[in-house]
Amino acid sequence: MYQNGSVSTFVSSFGHKYLPLIYMKNYVTWLCCILLIAGCATTAGYNQVLNTWLGSPERNLISSWGIPDSVYEISATKKIISYFRSNTVYTPGVAPSYRTTVNYQSATVYPYNAQPQTTYFGSNATTTPYGGRPATVTNYSCRTDFTIRNNTIINWRWEGNSCRA
Repeated sequence: MYQNGSVSTFVSSFGHKYLPLIYMKNYVTWLCCILLIAGCATTAGYNQVLNTWLGSPERNLISSWGIPDSVYEISATKKIISYFRSNTVYTPGVAPSYRTTVNYQSATVYPYNAQPQTTYFGSNATTTPYGGRPATVTNYSCRTDFTIRNNTIINWRWEGNSCRA
């Protein structure tokens, strides 16, 4: 058989008909890995990221996150700075498939000394859609507010459906 377990040895031993199966296994493995990594972003992870900013200077946050989208001055020593991000995702729809049913009406004529003949006359056709999916537009957003007192971050809060890390 094959000693080292390589694909080329396997193919030369068993022929090319198993090759698609081998590549399919690799494809499925990579797909599973990608889905696992993509599914790791959570709101709990975002909370952990925000907690790391508590006690940090305001200038470090601005240096990392950029200029805030808004600033609300509460007093001479306290303010709230806000960051907002949004994204719109369009998912195209899928057209339905159609099934057509035709009902024929017929009559069989038995002429004298001849083969019976079937004559079709009139019909009724019904087309029914099935499956499909309409297009969707999904809006994602995340607003994060940091409360700052004496140039130090003392609190945070977020709202939205896209606050994940």
